[in-house]
Amino acid sequence: MSIILETLGITATDIKRVEQQQQEHEKDVTALKKKWSSWLKEYEQQAKNQRITVMLRKNLLTTSTETISATQKALNKTVAWSSSRYNENKKTDVVKSILKDIATIDPDTIKIGPQFTTGCFSEGAHSYGENSFNAKFSSENSYRLYCVYGSPYLLIEGMGIVLFEGFNYPPHPFLFPYDAEIETKYQEYENEMNHLTSSIF
Repeated sequence: MSIILETLGITATDIKRVEQQQQEHEKDVTALKKKWSSWLKEYEQQAKNQRITVMLRKNLLTTSTETISATQKALNKTVAWSSSRYNENKKTDVVKSILKDIATIDPDTIKIGPQFTTGCFSEGAHSYGENSFNAKFSSENSYRLYCVYGSPYLLIEGMGIVLFEGFNYPPHPFLFPYDAEIETKYQEYENEMNHLTSSIF
């Protein structure tokens, strides 16, 4: 045992007890995963997809929504980008990534694109073609494209959602496939796992 541990009053018995607790905890986690394995194999992805669509529906109903063409020109007007050299990506990279994901959209799956974050802006309104979102950019702005069952949604954090012409979006109130029983069951699994994870500390 190191001198530092001895100075802190931690004994070899303490270390052994913690190691034993960790081993027991790992066994419990393994047992819990085994208990839920068949259900998770069948329903976990659907449960995750439902949460994505619920999040998008909430944003569609509570924030500004704009529809643009799926072109480089339209996206260049839509994506507000700081000129800061500290940005991880260039505006052209963001636009190309969004267009690439739209071009390869799959009507049977949900795909989440990378999150792009830009630098600082001042308070004010940003123009989106002929329309505008009133926005306050306190420190940064982020963009993420969600391709949901054949329809692309560009979520601009804190501002709204951009839809694209030429796609069949669900009608208002933007209802997506949803099974309440699956959500309830997934919450049950998460609660058990969270309880088990927190019990070791």
